[in-house]
Amino acid sequence: PGNLILTHDGSPRIADFGIARMESSNLTTDGQFIGTPNFMSPEQITARPIDGRSDLFSLGVVLFAILTGRRPFTGETMHHVTRKIVEEPAPIASIIDESVPTAFNPIVAKCLEKDPDRRFQTGAELASVLAALARSLVRREPGDELGTSIHSPDLDTRAGEGLPAVRMPQAQTGRSGSLLRVWSQLRDRIVLPAPMTWEVTPRWTWSLIGAWALIWVATIGVLTSLKPKEPFAAPSAGATRNLNRTARALWSAGDAMAAGDVERARADVQAVLDQAPASPAARALAAEIGHAIELQRTSSKTQARVAELVAEGRRAYRSGNFTTAAGRFREALELDPQSELAADYLELAEDRSRQARPQRSTSAPSRVAGPELRLAEVLPPIASQTPGNARITVYYICPINAGSVTIAVDGETLADIPFDHTQKGFLGLKSEGSGTVKRVLLAPSGARSVAVTITDRKRGVIASKTFSETLPTDSEWTLRIDQAKSSSEASIFLVRTSR
Repeated sequence: PGNLILTHDGSPRIADFGIARMESSNLTTDGQFIGTPNFMSPEQITARPIDGRSDLFSLGVVLFAILTGRRPFTGETMHHVTRKIVEEPAPIASIIDESVPTAFNPIVAKCLEKDPDRRFQTGAELASVLAALARSLVRREPGDELGTSIHSPDLDTRAGEGLPAVRMPQAQTGRSGSLLRVWSQLRDRIVLPAPMTWEVTPRWTWSLIGAWALIWVATIGVLTSLKPKEPFAAPSAGATRNLNRTARALWSAGDAMAAGDVERARADVQAVLDQAPASPAARALAAEIGHAIELQRTSSKTQARVAELVAEGRRAYRSGNFTTAAGRFREALELDPQSELAADYLELAEDRSRQARPQRSTSAPSRVAGPELRLAEVLPPIASQTPGNARITVYYICPINAGSVTIAVDGETLADIPFDHTQKGFLGLKSEGSGTVKRVLLAPSGARSVAVTITDRKRGVIASKTFSETLPTDSEWTLRIDQAKSSSEASIFLVRTSR
């Protein structure tokens, strides 16, 4: 620093060039070095090839000494100093002197790098950074239009490289310049929390960004690999026909209800609910049918009570207990005043009770045959369910992750029941699972051939069996499939559970 002189206008000048020489000069020889050891670069000390970047190292030592008032590499002897320059990293300027702005730390550290390739490569590059730092640290007064400039060096900084002169633009004037000055003043007055002023090493910043990017790329890759590659299979022809039959049954139930045929409507809507338990239309129609059946059941119950009282009166009449018989007939007429059978028997019982000598009847009189026939006419007909259907309940405790169960009757697919027990976990990751397959089907009654086929999505068909059974109308059957593990053989049973 003793060889650096400032002129009257503030420009620095070098008073002693030390070992500066022309390319053809033989002032130094291999294995020798000349100069002040405290300001020498590591490559100069170790006798390696040097260029302009060695001067930038020396300039960094000067800058460190100007900022802190001491040299970065000190020692008792020249050997200690040169060893520190070559081996030990330079200290942080703001740690040595807390008054040094921390913005100088990366600039000085870059100048004092041991490897020339990691320093500033040209003097213009260093000057550009220092000029930007000066504009941010020096507060300019209004009317100060002088800009911070970078003067072109007299010689190329690096040997063999010609660098053009670079000059930083001067401070802006006018409205934009005023806005910049206001912003500079506000920025100096804003007090930021201490963590926001900490120096962050770019290497760690990019390492964290790279780690997060790697995690997201790996996550996306795993989710993409778990996505099913094959397209979703279209429903089979049997499943489509079964869906059409269900829709037709729903329409038929509505038509039957409108026509007053409650029993047929009940059978049709039950068939719909077997295939589509969550259908809102089927549930609403089932509630309406249930209300109508309740009304009809109440009326049938009254008629049944009337018939029961008439039967009790007839038994009392035959045993000669005419007073009790007359009481039963009167009770039946109170429930149903239009019952002609109860009225006729009441007349006979009262006539017999007026006779002094009661007669015990040992057999049913022939004249009762007439009222008995009329009783059959009075009682409401017993409604029968719609013939032609048998209920088959499919029950399968399934250890297979995904596949289907196909039911065919007389070679025609009745239902194709797909299942998929894949489970979703953390971050949408899928895993294989197991579950239960249960479905109620309506099969045509009569002598039928029922074929069952179990298909695994990965292995294809794993089991099949055919049953020849007579399916009575309104009978109920259970088609049970037992399989302990996905690799074991499945056992298929078709048993009748009720009439």
